Amino acid sequence: MTVRRLTTATLACLATLTLAACGSGVGGGSTPAPDENATMTSEPAPEPSETQEPSEAVALPECEGFLFESGAEIAGQVLADCMAAAMFAAGSGSQIVSSSDGSTSHVDFEWTPQFSMYSQGDASLVVKSDDGWVQMDGRWVRGDQGSSDPEEALAGGVVELARFFGDPRVMTSAWTQTAWELVDQRAVPATGAVSETAWLLEPQGTFEMLGVTVSEAQLWLGTDYLGVYYVGTGTFGGISATTSNTFTQWGDPVEIPDPGV
Repeated sequence: MTVRRLTTATLACLATLTLAACGSGVGGGSTPAPDENATMTSEPAPEPSETQEPSEAVALPECEGFLFESGAEIAGQVLADCMAAAMFAAGSGSQIVSSSDGSTSHVDFEWTPQFSMYSQGDASLVVKSDDGWVQMDGRWVRGDQGSSDPEEALAGGVVELARFFGDPRVMTSAWTQTAWELVDQRAVPATGAVSETAWLLEPQGTFEMLGVTVSEAQLWLGTDYLGVYYVGTGTFGGISATTSNTFTQWGDPVEIPDPGV
């Protein structure tokens, strides 16, 4: 493991503002190929409706007035609050994270009763309630930022970063910096997404978080206000990484292992 690989992993996590990118690129192991179907463009879905209201089953106070209409503009704060509420309501989910550095992670996560996640891929990472582990050289290292052991201290930093960005309110907080346009309903440019079509949203300006500037961002959103696919390029200190997030399910039970057992 090198400092550059850790920096790339951290950058990816900050750039995407989503759960498990910070689990990618830490430690050794083989590198799975990224999804070749995940691109920055997509073809419009066949004859999408001009306006589509979400079902009452997913009605949320934070999403009141958020209608899916081609060409409409939504304030970033409304988008962030609505999506965060929808994620908390779902309770759990799974996604595939692919980065331009060649790393891919498969991630399960939940927020009930406490935040937990399991990232598998170029590296494995587990956050379970108050504990967390990072797999280094084929073995689990329990994170402890106060440890004199450099591996435990490093693992502790990665775990805390994952826990911080695992809060939906943090994930979406940078999106408040710009308005977003609902382009139209289109085919999702990724294999295995929770839906084949979704609404494409594009930011009307750049946004950043902790010094990471995000550009070329695109978000595909379902009418339940949950993410279907997201892609964006983050730049920090002259280093850039493009990371995509394909959400494969929301609300189903997930299994989070306990490496400490």
